[in-house]
Amino acid sequence: EAILVFHVAGLLVHVCAMNACERRIRFLVLGLYCLYVQCLVSCTREAKIATNLAQTVASIDDGSATVAVKNPECRARYSKLDDELLVALRAAGHDDFIGDLCNEQAALQTRDVTACASLPTQHWRTHCVTRIAAVRQEPDLCPWDSPLDIMRGRDPLCLARAADRSLLCSAVTRGEDSAECMRIFRLTAPRSDAQASLLIREQPRTAESDARRGVVLLQEGAKRTYLLGDASDLTLVAPAPLAGARIAVVVVDGTITKLVWRAPSAATLAVDGEQLKLKITLFKAPLNRSDPFHLVAEGIAHVGKSELPISLELHTYLRDIVVVPKVEPATPRR
Repeated sequence: EAILVFHVAGLLVHVCAMNACERRIRFLVLGLYCLYVQCLVSCTREAKIATNLAQTVASIDDGSATVAVKNPECRARYSKLDDELLVALRAAGHDDFIGDLCNEQAALQTRDVTACASLPTQHWRTHCVTRIAAVRQEPDLCPWDSPLDIMRGRDPLCLARAADRSLLCSAVTRGEDSAECMRIFRLTAPRSDAQASLLIREQPRTAESDARRGVVLLQEGAKRTYLLGDASDLTLVAPAPLAGARIAVVVVDGTITKLVWRAPSAATLAVDGEQLKLKITLFKAPLNRSDPFHLVAEGIAHVGKSELPISLELHTYLRDIVVVPKVEPATPRR
């Protein structure tokens, strides 16, 4: 605008020294020039407004945009990623992969697991929390293995890294996670001699896969419940034709309250409560992760009108500890 005033003043000085015809032409030129300068000023203002608006939107805490403004060095560091790779990632649902990557880096720098919640996929969020739990050496920060069922304990790969216990790699069942766990602890195979064996009518049966995953301890006040396997999964889901034998055992305060054994070629044995009369002859109940768990019992299971003599032997380890919050009963309204 100052430039416009300067030019207009100069043109007026020249106009005063001209005749009437020349003045009309000069005024016409002056009018056109004023329109041009006014348009230029208006466009400049709109550009500044657009820039300020973009910066305001980017400053909103929506995850990736926050990193773009607050941590431009991170974006610059990853800006050389292959364009075809970024296109493929966007096609897979990662609209701002570099921004999400910078969010994870920020979470790792602050060691704040809540910052992992902004990541777009569950697997990425779990990976972020696992890395922070490993750095902080706090297994209780690990995410649940099944968010809908805390009785299954926390993610075993995260537990192995956070507790720094290579034995817990035996509980990792996903192939890629198992390979990563063994690579971290420099193992050629999972370290576990866990075993679970049953004698039903003197017929031996084993289920090593559940024994290798260890037991989960549920602490609810003074009550202690040890869980091996998943009893509901074994009773509600049909076995796969090539699946191995599975076992589930529930021990509450030193008493076996439920026993499930399932194999593809045999009928599922599921007994609990009064149907199960097992006397424990050996019970070593650990209170720390990766400590050994031993259970030996024998007795009778009532199935229909039949009585099945049973011998049970478990040798495994404590995988996780879950503290169940005590729920106070609701006070009735008067």
